[in-house]
Amino acid sequence: MQKELQFLEEQDISPTLLAQVEAFRQEYPADEAALQRVNRPNIPFYGKEILEMAMAALLQGIEPAAVRSQGDR
Repeated sequence: MQKELQFLEEQDISPTLLAQVEAFRQEYPADEAALQRVNRPNIPFYGKEILEMAMAALLQGIEPAAVRSQGDR
């Protein structure tokens, strides 16, 4: 698990959402050049409820193979 996701796990963010984000990242890796353009916020966490709603909204309609297989368990 990446550093950012580990931090969010420590902040008690939904394990289901974190697994879906991790699966999304694995299925759709970002180009290295694009990663260089991403700004890292000084405050990495804005509140559990808001962050979970934002993550769920971004993931809605996205169902990578890894997420589908987790749902079959």
